[in-house]
Amino acid sequence: MPAPSYSVPREVQAAPVVASPEATNSSGAYYNARLDPKNFLEGPLSENPGTRLRQMLARPGIVVSLG
Repeated sequence: MPAPSYSVPREVQAAPVVASPEATNSSGAYYNARLDPKNFLEGPLSENPGTRLRQMLARPGIVVSLG
């Protein structure tokens, strides 16, 4: 078997990228269900500070101030 020639350019075909239906919405914007505010309206607050902040900001009537 001969060694490949690296001096001759080869055509490389990339696999087509198919976005999952969860990753985009009808406007083409990125959608991540983990960041959707409607998922934070009920239930206990998370122990993770970033997630807890998103939960509190998504809930009506809760005012969050930096302290």
